[in-house]
Amino acid sequence: MTASSEGPSATDVVSRPRWWLERIKVNQFRSVEPGTQLCFSEGLHVVLGKNASGKSTLLDLIAASLAVDFEHPAFHDEPLDLEFVVSAGGLHFEAKLKRALRDNASGMPGDMKGRQRPPHEEGRYILRAPSGFEVTVVLSSDDLPRRTVEGVDPAQYGLDQPLKAYHQLPPLAPTLDGLYNLWFQGSGRARDAMAALVGRDTFLARTRDRPFRMSEGDELLDEFGDNDFIIQLGQSVRSQPYLLPDKIFKELSPTGSAIEVQLAVEPLLLSFVREMGFTEARMSLGPPRVERDFGHDLFAYSMPTFTFYRDGRLVRRVDQLSYGQRRLFALGWYLVCTRDFAILDEPANGLHESWVTFLVSQLHGRQVFLTRQNRELLDMLPFSTEMELSRGFVLCESRLQRGSEPMLHWRGLREDESALMIKALRASRVDLITDLLRALDLW
Repeated sequence: MTASSEGPSATDVVSRPRWWLERIKVNQFRSVEPGTQLCFSEGLHVVLGKNASGKSTLLDLIAASLAVDFEHPAFHDEPLDLEFVVSAGGLHFEAKLKRALRDNASGMPGDMKGRQRPPHEEGRYILRAPSGFEVTVVLSSDDLPRRTVEGVDPAQYGLDQPLKAYHQLPPLAPTLDGLYNLWFQGSGRARDAMAALVGRDTFLARTRDRPFRMSEGDELLDEFGDNDFIIQLGQSVRSQPYLLPDKIFKELSPTGSAIEVQLAVEPLLLSFVREMGFTEARMSLGPPRVERDFGHDLFAYSMPTFTFYRDGRLVRRVDQLSYGQRRLFALGWYLVCTRDFAILDEPANGLHESWVTFLVSQLHGRQVFLTRQNRELLDMLPFSTEMELSRGFVLCESRLQRGSEPMLHWRGLREDESALMIKALRASRVDLITDLLRALDLW
């Protein structure tokens, strides 16, 4: 379920700005070179490098930054020191996160002796609006949450009351939705004034999207059989899994019986279904498990099944699709679940060249990060200027260090490299791009 929050209502506005990752800086994380800083554009980015150069690690960092959630198993209990900036319209959101491991509790009394003390975690989250309004929330594993407001009189907007213990959120995983609640906690009675101060874009920019890295295979489809994929429908409760697109969720009603939904309600997904060779597809949910919620029935649906049709005739179930079809369907489903972003690990794997061309054509209007080790994909990417190229390619290397593990070195293109790339792309000379990447020892 989407948590309620304080701030102006924006139900009367159709469009909203989209968040995009502007910059990320790694001061400490695993073997990434300290001080690594990458700047991005709002559009397409290709992450290139040999195996074990940290490409998937970088995609995980990007996804966690956009989600403001570093509780992913990939980051569990590891020391880190990161900074990133995310923008939406005129808004800027800056985050600084640290996790430091502590010594064993050898000096502690009783049964605490010898145990590993929990790490110290702290996150500082700043939202800046064009008006000069700035609000900062600091979350710490060792202290109460704190909020400071600059640029206005906090009392005028109901922001003068300190945050309490019950406002605490995981310091490194508050999520964007949780931060909105803390940034504007107490401002409910000043909605219109708040909207005039920060702009309605501030509240329109909220999103249910949960950015995550799409893996190299079709594993996303397996998650529908996971115990965590549960849809709850009741009189006062509607719980939506993050892997269920909004338009499909809105088609579901708490009837207490089996449900079938036409996937055509999501036009983007329908285009993928047709590219797979079908005219329509449906999602079916079997009879739900019935629970009770404050005296009312609550219907819990799980394990959806998918069927594919040609001209009204059932042709395939999802388990009867070829690997390429399953892969393309999984990619389409992913894109309708993450409207603002696409973080794709080797997206062309298992796809025919025409399907790769189709996939690339569907990536517009969002910030995209993808890895690829096949040169043909590069010829399909819509770069046109040196600026797009300089920020659109991230080069990953693993450099040997004497007496220690290899250091991961990530960077964008230099001016001379981007000039060569743009020249090759304009001449449709993919072989020149490959030569450049090989010269850089990245291919």
